[in-house]
Amino acid sequence: MRAYLRKSIFGASLRGMAFCMISAMPASATDIAHNTHARSGQLSRIWTFFDCKLHSPIGNTGSYGARGTVSVKFVPQNNCGNANEPTNEVWYVSPAGFKGLDTVTFPFGARSKMILNVTVN
Repeated sequence: MRAYLRKSIFGASLRGMAFCMISAMPASATDIAHNTHARSGQLSRIWTFFDCKLHSPIGNTGSYGARGTVSVKFVPQNNCGNANEPTNEVWYVSPAGFKGLDTVTFPFGARSKMILNVTVN
């Protein structure tokens, strides 16, 4: 019984400390970065968003490229064991002749974003 109580109290105090530490941290921006490739001047699918739990994909939240043009297309795809899972495909085209690194940004909420680093060849 004592070992169980000690474990419970220790576990509860760790959870309480973790909660206090998390809630005491200042709010900061959250950036998620991924790498992908595209061909210069050609329309390329560079990312796909789908959500197996909510079936409501993110990704069409005002995305933009530093140099290239970005568009998001809603299509049903075979994901999550569902032949018609709602999916957002992200398409990118660079300026003709551009080769190098471009970034595509997807803002999520006020302080979070996902960044795709697009290597254009």
